[in-house]
Amino acid sequence: MTAVGAAPASPAIAAATRSTTVDALVIGAGQAGLAVGQLLGSSGVRFELVERNERIGDSWRERLMGNLSASVDTRVNGADSPSSLQLALENKEVQKTADDYVNGLSGIVNGKTDVIGYVFAINGKVNSADVYASSTLFKKLWPKLLKRS
Repeated sequence: MTAVGAAPASPAIAAATRSTTVDALVIGAGQAGLAVGQLLGSSGVRFELVERNERIGDSWRERLMGNLSASVDTRVNGADSPSSLQLALENKEVQKTADDYVNGLSGIVNGKTDVIGYVFAINGKVNSADVYASSTLFKKLWPKLLKRS
């Protein structure tokens, strides 16, 4: 396990990671750990942020690439940069799967005059929701919203 001190997310984290005596130990430099570090640092709490991997975010990158690879049944990591999300999203199988998803849902609003928004859920938990001023506006934006999700 290594202490995180290089390239911190904010000046508050930078100051906190230079401290020799800490009030709190944050284990894991993923999204939650970095958010906690930001909150502690901005509140003046001295803390140390530790991560088991060499770089911040490695666990997330490994899990993401594994999930993407499993969903399209092929390796999606780019050879030039195995942890690059952009290269993974440019993978032809990932793009084909995303296109199938968009095509499958794009017509869901056809023939409906009262649709003005959508709710986006992940694993049964609401992630976000958007409501628009009119059905016409929503239907115009729907294909773009799908492609970005």
